[in-house]
Amino acid sequence: MIYKTKAKLKNPVTEIEIETDEIKLSGLLKFAGICATGGEANVVILSGGVRINGKVCDQRSKKVQIGDLVQINGVYLKVVKKPS
Repeated sequence: MIYKTKAKLKNPVTEIEIETDEIKLSGLLKFAGICATGGEANVVILSGGVRINGKVCDQRSKKVQIGDLVQINGVYLKVVKKPS
């Protein structure tokens, strides 16, 4: 993982590399190690604790695209394409 600091964000941004163009939000939270299980990820999502590009997201099956910024509990995850 690569850590970058954005000027307008107070916390570092962790870039999460994926091989596809999109990933389910619950899968991203598991893949990034934020949640231990898919069930835990779904509870966090349904509680409104996740933002995508600044907007609250409560859809478990929401697809996160390359370039999206996900925020959860002060942690910022930026989805980027894995270099081939």
